[in-house]
Amino acid sequence: MQVTGNLKYISGVSQYVVDGNDGILNVDTSVYSVTIILPNILNSGYTNTNKGFIINDVSENAGSNNIYIVANGNTVNSASQVIINVNGGSAKCTPANNTEWFVVTEPVASSTSDKNYVFTQTTPSDTWTVNHNLDKRCSVQVVDDTYKEIIADITWVSNNTVTVEFNTATTGYVYCN
Repeated sequence: MQVTGNLKYISGVSQYVVDGNDGILNVDTSVYSVTIILPNILNSGYTNTNKGFIINDVSENAGSNNIYIVANGNTVNSASQVIINVNGGSAKCTPANNTEWFVVTEPVASSTSDKNYVFTQTTPSDTWTVNHNLDKRCSVQVVDDTYKEIIADITWVSNNTVTVEFNTATTGYVYCN
């Protein structure tokens, strides 16, 4: 499966309609269950491609507030829906044919699973020090208060600390994985 397209953070809504520009959907289930509506394959540009996208539960709360994956005019795994109902779970979505989506869910299996950390910067600053304590040089994504990805200089100080620097003071979030 080829994942191309935008990274989006879905929060504060009960449903989201996927478009052909989506690549990775990071879904916050801390407040609501969220229904992800897959597009009609024939009308979406996904026909005869290996293009797909990934859905992630980034709030670690899908066990309580599920992520429902449904299709507009198509089926999902020969059914009406697939559910992510495990905290930290994810799904890979690709078209199986012109009328059906193939969705593979990947729950977090145990406490030995890969860990992640979300850092919140509420006071504007041009340098953020993120102590994630993941014991690795993690991947880092930086977004502003509206969850749009922003460019920053990132320095891995150690296996547990990252420094994020900007040209101007700003607030937002750092996702470490």
